[in-house]
Amino acid sequence: MPEFILNEKDKLQGSSNFDIWYCTIEGYLKAKQLGGYIKSNYKTFNEPSKFEPNDTLAGIIIFTNCTDSVKRYIMNCESAY
Repeated sequence: MPEFILNEKDKLQGSSNFDIWYCTIEGYLKAKQLGGYIKSNYKTFNEPSKFEPNDTLAGIIIFTNCTDSVKRYIMNCESAY
């Protein structure tokens, strides 16, 4: 599991705390050299073999730092767009 897990009140709850949550998560992902994975796609990386594991790690960090209701919403989405 990722070592960065916010306490329950700081996890993404929806639009009400998105801006603060996003800044927190973005900073952590940048510090872990994973920042590009939230704004890019596979074709923009020089080493495609590293894309999947790092993209997955970034996704896990994001997902674990959401409340259960947001996780359910994400799970029901057909795509990231």
